[in-house]
Amino acid sequence: INTAEKLTLLYSYQYNLCFVNGRSLWTALLKSLSSNVHGTSSVSLLPLTVSQALDSTTECWPEREAVVCVEDGVRKTFAQFHQDVDSLTAGLLALGLKPGDRVGVWGPNSYEWILSQFGTAKAGMILVSKKPIKQNGKFSVICPSSFKTQKFSEILRCLCPDWHITKRLPDLRMVILMDSVQPGMLHFQNVMEAGESRHHRELMGLQSKLTSDDPINIHFTSGTTGNPKGVCLSHHNIVNNVYLAGLRMGFRWRVMCVCVPVPLYHTFGCVVGGMCMAVHGITLVFPSKAHVSNSRCNIIYGTPTMYIDMLNHPDRHTFDLSSTRRVMCLNSPLAFLGFPLDSDELKFNTVGCIMPHTELLIRGRCVMLEYWEDEAKTKEAIGNDRWYRTGDIASLTSRGYCVINGRIKDLIIRGGENIYPAEIEQFLFTHPKVKEVQVSNLTTREQKKRYIYTHPAYCTHSIKKTELKEIIQKKLGIHCYVTT
Repeated sequence: INTAEKLTLLYSYQYNLCFVNGRSLWTALLKSLSSNVHGTSSVSLLPLTVSQALDSTTECWPEREAVVCVEDGVRKTFAQFHQDVDSLTAGLLALGLKPGDRVGVWGPNSYEWILSQFGTAKAGMILVSKKPIKQNGKFSVICPSSFKTQKFSEILRCLCPDWHITKRLPDLRMVILMDSVQPGMLHFQNVMEAGESRHHRELMGLQSKLTSDDPINIHFTSGTTGNPKGVCLSHHNIVNNVYLAGLRMGFRWRVMCVCVPVPLYHTFGCVVGGMCMAVHGITLVFPSKAHVSNSRCNIIYGTPTMYIDMLNHPDRHTFDLSSTRRVMCLNSPLAFLGFPLDSDELKFNTVGCIMPHTELLIRGRCVMLEYWEDEAKTKEAIGNDRWYRTGDIASLTSRGYCVINGRIKDLIIRGGENIYPAEIEQFLFTHPKVKEVQVSNLTTREQKKRYIYTHPAYCTHSIKKTELKEIIQKKLGIHCYVTT
């Protein structure tokens, strides 16, 4: 292993309790409290806002590249990025937006997207990712006019004809288009140029009024267990999430170039991508079709499906991936994360080791403030003692690694029998012909009974439905329907 990896390993031993004072003591502690693991640490949390973190990093490495958008031909150093952030922030203030106002960013990854993330943060505004939130207070939208089949400007015009206030979007005040000029809408570049010296002075005065506990982002849940809920995060949440994650990943020991194909409207791209750049000084590369080989990325962010598609790509062997040292998946909240030099068994079968300053259930700097203006759902998820109920069925190893066995709400009860879809999926993955599988619940109208519905999405060879059905019945004793 190289010097950087040795330093990463050394620091991993130093700053995580898992390896302090000998592993035997830690193991004994976990055996006595097998359902409780606490990520104490000698590393202090950062009392910084997002803009303070970016200021500090820019001062350290002004000429280092911060953002590369390959398709758009954009390459910005930290000094240039910082200057653009100030220009956008002053422009937003010139439009009359104030701290606490919500600004929705709607669209695919772009330089304007990540610039909006830091511009709103510096002005004390709340960035709303993915979809507009319709509650009290001013609200603005930043988006492209269109992307692929999505016609963003046309959708907004249908919701707000002639830009009169409507019941559907009563608080919408303005729309800023990233890529074109249209009647009734502002252009992003014009906003960048709107700030005057008095707005820059106003911006400087705001910095002393912002605190790390202020709300800064609203991210929507996927909605798999009901209507999407707005997860409200503070400066303290996101700055310290990526600070501790970056230390564990070794971002402080060498210059890192990270490929970010994951969407910025998700916390993976917005927080672990964008904020890691501001806190640790890494270079973010938003890819083109040849992103890794062209930009010599050291790390690739992605989801399991993305990695499966990369491995199955017919031209995979024509790409130069020699610079790539690691790939990273994310669980949320960021309570567990593996070490770069973990064994394959730990990487494949757990979601990582407990992060510093975090407890399970989960309580600590990673827990959100609230579900935005949804008191009932917030109380359902977070107790008065600030313990967050994740809804995961999980177990802990003797070394503090977490294994996710399924979701409580995914549990299928049939005839008094508890059936866990994740257990069936893990079993089917052992079949040599199955690459990907999804297990869900099915109720038939005629029989009014609940069945298990198994759908392999990818198979390496032809496979008969009866083959999988017989295996499941024989090995697990579960009756199911199978589609391929």
